[in-house]
Amino acid sequence: MVTLNNELQTFYNNLNNNISTLNTKANNLTEAIDNLKRFNNSFSEALAYYYKGKAQDSTLDNLTAINSILDKLSSSLAEKLNASILKSKKIIDSTTELIELKNKINNEEQQTDDENQDRTNNNISTFNTKQTEILASIKVEEKK
Repeated sequence: MVTLNNELQTFYNNLNNNISTLNTKANNLTEAIDNLKRFNNSFSEALAYYYKGKAQDSTLDNLTAINSILDKLSSSLAEKLNASILKSKKIIDSTTELIELKNKINNEEQQTDDENQDRTNNNISTFNTKQTEILASIKVEEKK
């Protein structure tokens, strides 16, 4: 009977649980950035109205620059989070395949004819190779 490596099973469980938390945090951060941009826009409008466009151009320019920086930050953050989430989902999908293969092998081991034994041996080899690849990719990600 083949089993998942404990390190892989633990990583899979933790990663699966943490993805939804990461998505929530990303959404909250994006919302906070949007709120700050709206505040800056409102402040700019109020300042422009108050001074009727006189002598406060530098302040308005600074607020525009802040919004530009917030836009870049929001875009960069979204790209990095999406890339991390995609990598995590890829590892989860690979591990899910591995779990399905493990279950298939365990079911096949219940049968004893030679044809099934050859298929089972091939699946075991595939399982061991895939598990090694996934663990290697996890270790590479952990070093980043």
